[in-house]
Amino acid sequence: DLIYSLHGAALSRRIDENISDLKKALDAEEKRKIEQKENPNKYNPFIFYRDVARYSKQVSRYIELFPRKNILVISFEEFIKNPLEIFMEICDFLEIDSNFKPVSTAKNQLKQVRSNTLHSIANSVMNSGAQQKILKFPKIQSLYDFVNKTNNPRLEMDPDLRKKLTDEFRPDVDKLSKILDLDFTYWYKT
Repeated sequence: DLIYSLHGAALSRRIDENISDLKKALDAEEKRKIEQKENPNKYNPFIFYRDVARYSKQVSRYIELFPRKNILVISFEEFIKNPLEIFMEICDFLEIDSNFKPVSTAKNQLKQVRSNTLHSIANSVMNSGAQQKILKFPKIQSLYDFVNKTNNPRLEMDPDLRKKLTDEFRPDVDKLSKILDLDFTYWYKT
C-alpha cells in the first residue's frame, strides 16, 4: 500500500515520476539506480519505492541513534481506526496536554493534474525566485488546485502485483515485527 501511495503522490506532485503504470515504474527502479550512481541527484529518492518501503532498515537507524523508550511506533491502521485515542497516546508519550480534541478529516486524497502544461508552468514559477511573492496572494494554492487538480476515486492495485510485492516484502515485515516487538504480519495476511 505504501508503494502504491508513493507512486500516486509522485505522479500527482510530478516528483521525477513520468511512468504512470506502477509495475513499469517498479521495473525501472534498477535502471534509475544505475543512472543515479552515474549522475547523483538525477532522481528524487522518493521514487525508489522499494527502498522507501523497507521499514526495518529505516527503523533500525532510529533505534541505533535513540533509546527505544524515546520512540513511539503507531501503525497507520490503528490511527485510522482510533484517531482520537492515538492522538491522546501521542500526547501522553510527549508529555503534553491531551485535553485538546482535534477534528480529523481525510487529507491528501489522490489528485491528478488536468493539464501537464499548466502544471509544468506552475512548477517552474514556484521553483524560481517568484515563489515567495506568489504565495503571498491569499488562497493562490487553493485556486490552482481547483483549476488544475481533480480528486479521483482510487483504483485498486493490480492483484498480481500486490501479491508479488507482498511476497517480496514479507521478510522485511517479519524483521520489522521482531525489531519493534510488535506484530505487523497482518500486513501480508490480508
